[in-house]
Amino acid sequence: MKINIAQHVFITWLVAHLLHLLLFVLFMLMAGGKGEPDMVLLVVVWGILFSIPALIACMFVVWLIVKLPISNPVFALLLWMVFALASVVGCCMVLVGPDVFRYGFTLILPSILACMIAILIRCDQFENLFFSWKVPNGTGNETLELSENTRSK
Repeated sequence: MKINIAQHVFITWLVAHLLHLLLFVLFMLMAGGKGEPDMVLLVVVWGILFSIPALIACMFVVWLIVKLPISNPVFALLLWMVFALASVVGCCMVLVGPDVFRYGFTLILPSILACMIAILIRCDQFENLFFSWKVPNGTGNETLELSENTRSK
């Protein structure tokens, strides 16, 4: 049984937003600022709105990655991370402009780190997704066997 790509990417997107909130507050406290609730709420709302195009782009990219004749899930995961990073940076560049992006990079850095960490946290689920699309007419049980065999090698 093939795992739903949209569901996988959406859950990863939600994990990234939770991490984004935590990382933003951590960065703000490390910079000596107070944890202002208005600023945190503003970053969360704008972060979700800005990342919707990246969410849609990543759904397409993950679909493309599992369709490509790639046999190595680690390479596919790295490819997804590169495209996710490019979509986050690209959306920020388009939505706020290059000048604001350059000066506001410290505000965008927690979202970029959250994106990368969320993908790494969901690495096992991505591997299951990857192999579920590679096994023809699979029932899903083959996915776990393939996953365990690749880890032991």
